[in-house]
Parts: sequence; structure tokens; C-alpha cells
Amino acid sequence: MRPAEIEEIAERLAELGVPFVVVGGSALEREFSVGTSDVDLLVLVGDFQSLEELLADRKDMGPFEPTGNIGTAQVLVGSGWTEVEFITGSSFSGRQSGDSFVRYVRDYRSEKRAGVRWARPEVVWYMRLSTDDWQLYVIKIHRDLRAGVPASTFDGVLDVARHFGVEEKIRGRVGKAQEVVRLYR
Repeated sequence: MRPAEIEEIAERLAELGVPFVVVGGSALEREFSVGTSDVDLLVLVGDFQSLEELLADRKDMGPFEPTGNIGTAQVLVGSGWTEVEFITGSSFSGRQSGDSFVRYVRDYRSEKRAGVRWARPEVVWYMRLSTDDWQLYVIKIHRDLRAGVPASTFDGVLDVARHFGVEEKIRGRVGKAQEVVRLYR
């Protein structure tokens, strides 16, 4: 997924009035060739809840299919359809509200380019290491490192974890990820 395609998706979503931050491999793709095929967007809980209605009558987007804190929709980009995942911050905010995670990323851990907010690499890795199946994402982190994402990104991951009061949990996962990455160098 090229940044220009993500920008095209962003233009369509701006029409809906849904603010978001690009996360996941899509955010990394802006600077590093990690080879992602979908788009992950971090949105506020209220916006997430309104997506089904907002996408209902669109010919270039939809249908929205929510499952817990993640929902997917197809968006027409050029002549093909791209899967877009909308993610709330609820799984990443520790004891704070999910919206506090979205606002933190938007205000302190992202950059705005061409009208689009792009999460920095530490956010992507923090989100990956925060999931229940975080071990599966260690392979993607290894891929990201090979694509040029600096290993110092782990320090940023711990900073984010500290902010949300989950440093102990994430520190162990960072250690395991670093161990696996060293094994496969």
C-alpha cells in the first residue's frame, strides 16, 4: 500500500468527518518499505460507533463490519478495493479511556503530512506488542527492522507503555521481541 493510496482513502474519509491516525504497517510504509496490503486507522470510540451509518449508502466504501474494537470496510482506490481496519484505542490505553490513547497518539506520537496523521513507529510496535497475540507480531517487527526501522524504536515503545501504566507488561514483551530478533539476524 503506497502512501498516495492511503492519502486517497484519507480524502474519502475526510468527507465523512471522521478524524483518524494511520497506524500499523501503513504508517511505517510512509518511510520504510515494509510491504503492507491493508490500511489500519485509529479512531475515537464515538466515530467508530457511527461508521456503520456513515458508510451505509456509499458506493465507494463499505459495508462496515465491526467486531469488538476493530471494524473493517472496503474502500475503492483506483480500480480496486482495499481493506481498511478501523481500530479504537480501548485495547491500548491501560486504565485510561480508549479515546485518551487516540488523542495521545494524535497529539504527541504522530506527524501530519499531506493532510494525513501518520503514527510514529513506536506507536505501531506498541500496539502490536499490546495485543493478546503479540507473539505473532514479533515477525512483523523483525520485518520492519530489516526494512530500516531503527532498533531504538523499542525505547519509544516503553515510553508509550509508561504513559499508559503498562510498562511492566510491555517491557517483558519488548525483551522477548528483541531476543527473537537477535536469533534471526
